[in-house]
Amino acid sequence: MEIGLIQRLMHCTVRIECTNKDGECSFGTGFLFVLLEKNGADNVPVFVTNKHVLENGIKAKFQLTLQKNDGSPDFGNHWSIDFDNLSNSCLYHPDPEIDLAIFPAGKLINEAAKNGINFFVTPLSKAYMPSQSTIESFSAMENILMIGYPNALWDSVNNLPIIRRGVTATPYDVDYEGKREFLIDAACFPGSSGSPVFIVNLGSKVDKSGNFHMPINEMHFLGVLYAGPQQTIEGDIHVVPIPTGSKSISVSAIPMNLGFVIKSSVLYDFEPLLEERIKLE
Repeated sequence: MEIGLIQRLMHCTVRIECTNKDGECSFGTGFLFVLLEKNGADNVPVFVTNKHVLENGIKAKFQLTLQKNDGSPDFGNHWSIDFDNLSNSCLYHPDPEIDLAIFPAGKLINEAAKNGINFFVTPLSKAYMPSQSTIESFSAMENILMIGYPNALWDSVNNLPIIRRGVTATPYDVDYEGKREFLIDAACFPGSSGSPVFIVNLGSKVDKSGNFHMPINEMHFLGVLYAGPQQTIEGDIHVVPIPTGSKSISVSAIPMNLGFVIKSSVLYDFEPLLEERIKLE
C-alpha cells in the first residue's frame, strides 16, 4: 500500500486529553519527535507539546493507531496510552518564557512492541527541519499546513487529526520581535496548542526572487503553534496561549486568525535535559 507524504504526516500527531486535580479535562495537540540522533541506538523519541497544555494536568491520555502486518495503518484500531504521573514524566523548556514541553516515549513504544503491539506513527526528526540555505531561499509568504485538533475535533473512529492551511505571516528567516518565533495566518482554535506547522509544496512553488519551480516535492517542519493574538472589543490586542478547553469565549475577545509559532530548532534546547534524565534512570 503506497502511503503519501500528507497521509504520513497525519500520523505524527496525537490528541492529548489532560485531566487536572479537580477532574476537569482540557485538550491539546502533541507530536512525536526524535532527539539525540547520534546513531540508531541513541535515538530518543519524545512527544512534544506546549507547556500550558500539560502544566495543570495530573494525567494525560491519547491514542496511537495500530499497524497492520503489511506496515499500513489499521484504521479503526487504536491503542489508548495513559500517563498517570504527568509531573514526573514531562520536561519543560529551561527558559520559562518558551512554551514547550516534552515527555519521553521510547520505553512506552518498546514495551508495546515486546507485547506484539506495533503502532503506525510518523516521528518527525531533524531531517525534516529546513537547513540554513533552505531557510534563506524561503519567500516572505510561504504556504503552510498545520495538523492538530482544533476545538478537540478529530476523526475518533480512525484516530485522525484535522489539517488546516494558511501562509506564513512574517518571514521565517527573521526572528519575530527578536524571539525564535514567526507568525502564521491561519485559524487557530482551542485544542490547536502544540500543533506542528509545515511548509509543504507538491507540484510547484515560487521562490523569494519570484522564480517559478516545477515539478517540486518538498516538506519542511517549521515549528510548534503556541499562542495567538486576540483583539478586545475596545481595540486592544493581547497575545494569549491558544486555549486548551472548548468552553465558550467572551465575545469581547476576538481571535484574529493569526498564530505564534516557536521555531523547530528550539527543540535542540531539550537535548541536555534529556541526556541528564537518561543518566538518572
